[in-house]
Parts: sequence; C-alpha cells; structure tokens
Amino acid sequence: MPQSPPESSPTRQVERIREILVGRQLNQVEQRLARLEGTLRPMPLGSGAPAPGGLDFNDSLTTLRDEIDAEKLRQMEETRRLAHQIQTISRQRREVADEARQAVVAELKPGFDRWQEGFMSYLAIRENKLRYDVEQAIGELRERVPEQRFPFEEKVRGALAKFAGAAHELCEALNPDEDA
Repeated sequence: MPQSPPESSPTRQVERIREILVGRQLNQVEQRLARLEGTLRPMPLGSGAPAPGGLDFNDSLTTLRDEIDAEKLRQMEETRRLAHQIQTISRQRREVADEARQAVVAELKPGFDRWQEGFMSYLAIRENKLRYDVEQAIGELRERVPEQRFPFEEKVRGALAKFAGAAHELCEALNPDEDA
C-alpha cells in the first residue's frame, strides 16, 4: 500500500516539534487529569459537605492546578536546558571547524611556499635566458646589417634596455623576498 507523501507545511512541522518536546509530558498530565476526574464525583450544589471518598472539590482543583503548574515549570526548564545544549554544540562545532581549517592551512602552507620559491626561481632563470637571447639576437643583427643601414640602433638599444629593465622589475615585484 503506497504511503502518502509527508506534509511539509510549517504548521505540521511545528506540530511535530511540539509532539517531540512536549508529547510525553502532555500524555502524563492528561492521564493524571483523567485519574483525578475519575475520582471526583458531582457535588450537590449549595452544599459545603465534602464529596464521598474524602476529597473536597476545591482541594482537587488546587492539586490539579499545582500539578499543571509544576509540569509547565518542568517543561520550561527542559526547554532552557535543550536551548543551552544546542548553543553549546553549535559553539563546539564552530571551534572544531576553525581548528580543522587552521590544521589544513598549516599542512598546506609549506608546500605552497616551496612552490612559490620554485616558481620565482624559474622566473629568474627565464628572465636571464630571455636577456641572453635578446643580446644574441642584437649581436647577430649587428653582424648582418652594416652600420650605415641601421641608423636607429641607439633607439632600439634603449628600447630593448627599457624592456629588459621592465622584465627585471616584474620579476622583483613578484618575488619581494629577494630584495632583503
């Protein structure tokens, strides 16, 4: 037999939470109330005589009210205790999450530091290789082109020097630890 899908309405959810928190205590109170009602017998109107069985109606009513008040107080205390327990667990979970994050950072940081050092070393080697290649290319161009046909040599040399300087500054900016 197929089961009907559970209701997801907020009213039903609140009712289920109330049943979980208060259900057992409410059943006990209802049983006590039924037991007390069973022991009470209708009293004749206008008569101040106690009911048969030795129970006075006012005493029974007072006892019932006291029991209900005591149950309400107990439920309030239980609710406070549960709220405190929820807060404590929440705080502990946050602390555990923070500790786990710090442990992961501590575990991974040395590897990232080594990677950064290797990358900066690679960039320095690459910069030197590019500088060498540019100087070689300039030397080859000097040999191929006669002096008269290359009037812009000083401008090109200055532009290439600026380019090499900018590449060097870029490498230094990426690795500020080498300046120290």
